[in-house]
Amino acid sequence: MVEAGTVPTISAARRAIAGGGAYLNNRKITDVNAVPTPDDLLHGRYMFLRRGKRTVGAVEIVPAEEGPAV
Repeated sequence: MVEAGTVPTISAARRAIAGGGAYLNNRKITDVNAVPTPDDLLHGRYMFLRRGKRTVGAVEIVPAEEGPAV
């Protein structure tokens, strides 16, 4: 959530999850220790994170051999 810009700190992410306001691909995150898996990726590459109703961010997972996205 920090990398996607939906929260400023890891502790803020934990508070958002504990408060019931954190979503991964529009599914509520309920476990503060949850770790995304490859099954959580959309099209094998993207994760959309949301805090509350309006704060939305996205992360693109790029394999090391491909290098940065252009």
